[in-house]
Amino acid sequence: MFADYRVPQALQFFGVLKYSDSLLKKLQKGVHLEQGSDSECEIRGCSIHAVELIRKKLCKLVSEDPDLNPESDIHAILIDYYLWNYAKDHCDAVKMYPIHRTFTVFY
Repeated sequence: MFADYRVPQALQFFGVLKYSDSLLKKLQKGVHLEQGSDSECEIRGCSIHAVELIRKKLCKLVSEDPDLNPESDIHAILIDYYLWNYAKDHCDAVKMYPIHRTFTVFY
């Protein structure tokens, strides 16, 4: 999955991620996080971990439901795609959750 700025925003919207008060204040002020800083790495790393936990839960739910195909491939990239598009398509709903700003070529 790609831990860009929209996926963490969507994860906040759905209650999966919660930022500390100090980080939230920085993001609300539009402070740029330095590439590789603890805050930037934690946001990206926690987003990746959260998506993996969601993937594992979905796999478990699919395997327990006789109406679903247990051979279905559930990949993190599909969850990433859904979250990214959800945040983009529902920008008015998610805009109350700040994005992190980082100057980088990686995402």
